[in-house]
Amino acid sequence: MDIGLAVGGAFLSSALNVLFDRLAPHGDLLKMFQKNKHDVRLLKKLRMTLLGLQVVLSDADNKQASNTYVSQWLNELRDAVDGAENLIEEVNYEALRLKVEGQHQNLAETISNQQGEYWPNISQIPTIEIDWEYL
Repeated sequence: MDIGLAVGGAFLSSALNVLFDRLAPHGDLLKMFQKNKHDVRLLKKLRMTLLGLQVVLSDADNKQASNTYVSQWLNELRDAVDGAENLIEEVNYEALRLKVEGQHQNLAETISNQQGEYWPNISQIPTIEIDWEYL
């Protein structure tokens, strides 16, 4: 049972690290929030909360073997972190989707803009007729 708790604590710690990295000041999530004029303070508050959780988690990992309440609390914390991780994954997916759509739209605009300048008009392309009987 102690090994399971240690593995659970390590999993929780790594999940918090992933969440923390995604909320880093240089992260795409923060940039998306700034670009779309969302409240960046909420992300910063979540980041600070995760920092605090990492400190508490480190201490709780050491105490969980001797205190069943700490083990129960870690289980609850694990569930909460899973929920936060799912939420951030959804936001990251949406950010990636918007980024890809923006790139696709930029490519379509570039092709459309270049069509008049560099690309021949479709009407100028000669028609190719195939003599099926000959083949």
